[in-house]
Amino acid sequence: MRSRHLLCMLPVASLGALLAFPALAQDSGDTYGGIGLGRTQMDLHPDRMAHALNPAIDGQPLSSDESDIGLKLFLGYQFSPRFGVEAGYYRLGESSFRAQNSMPPGQLNGSLRGLGLSLDLVGNWPVMEHLSVIGRFGAAATRSEAYFNGSGSAATAISSLRESRVDAKVGFGLQYALSPRLILRGEVERYRIGDTLGGRVPVVMSSLSLVMPLEHEQSTTRPASSEPTYVTPVPPAAPPAAKPAAPAVELIVASPPPPIQAARPLPALLKPVSVSATALFATDQSSLSPVARVMLENFCVDISGLHFERIELTGSADRLGSATHNRKLIKQRTNEVKAYLVQACGLDAHKLVTASSARASSKHVPAKIAAAECKRAMPLRKLRSCLQPDRSVEVFVTGRR
Repeated sequence: MRSRHLLCMLPVASLGALLAFPALAQDSGDTYGGIGLGRTQMDLHPDRMAHALNPAIDGQPLSSDESDIGLKLFLGYQFSPRFGVEAGYYRLGESSFRAQNSMPPGQLNGSLRGLGLSLDLVGNWPVMEHLSVIGRFGAAATRSEAYFNGSGSAATAISSLRESRVDAKVGFGLQYALSPRLILRGEVERYRIGDTLGGRVPVVMSSLSLVMPLEHEQSTTRPASSEPTYVTPVPPAAPPAAKPAAPAVELIVASPPPPIQAARPLPALLKPVSVSATALFATDQSSLSPVARVMLENFCVDISGLHFERIELTGSADRLGSATHNRKLIKQRTNEVKAYLVQACGLDAHKLVTASSARASSKHVPAKIAAAECKRAMPLRKLRSCLQPDRSVEVFVTGRR
């Protein structure tokens, strides 16, 4: 009885620990939860089980009902865009069998059910924009419960048996993102459980699941990017006579010393350049396209006569996809642009900074420039077009001629 209560408490303890885990994991990945319902199919081998209970049973005729409804609850943590780990609680339903003896008459009835906890490594590989193939491999700790009753020549002294064991499990399926906050998943999973009589029973569960991210995306609002332009430098106003501006250079010579001349600081040139990410990169990719290389080479020519102090690269992404995936994609794209400017244009790497290093104290998240204008109810193609201003890489140059 105590072991049964302990097994009932294990799912609660496991799910509670995973609910507390997102607070520690939000900086590096997405946490999600889900529920699934489906059909289970056990391969009982009732003839072997019947003979193990009562060797006098001839097993003729023999009938069984090996399918039932299965349920699973799970929590997962996506530690990379392609791989995650899931912990879950499952019930594999109940299967039953009946064996009869004709002479002398008798009947044996039996049933087997399974429930337990699982831990899986889950991989996903996109095949279309919102469709992915998923596969899993893990371990399942299952508690098997069997109940028997017989009469006549098929009677048995055993009324119930229980067994707990750990076996490997595998699965595969498809998942479709209905929206950024809801995913539909269809899977086939194969378990192996004990039959409480020394044998193993394969169980196949075919299920449909709803998956919901638990981590809320952060958002910022910023103005839409503009085409690459130069901002005409504005010369500073003449300093008032009462308070002369601080000299940029101080000269000291032999006596008689001339008065210190206030040197007017050279005008600073601020050049904001916004480049559409769809021109620089293919969809969901971080490798520079040929068009992007030409655009960046032209940019290097534009600043060839500029003594720049710093170049800052800032990337943004639209709200489609998870926050973690977009943050990693932004970082990869800005690093790719930085590497090209250093290698192909000979710019000083120490003067090039990306948004992630320049703003280390705050999380870099998708810009969501057009969030107000682009409604979620739009058709997907129209929504992606509307959100295009959010997919950009901005280059800010500060320097002097």
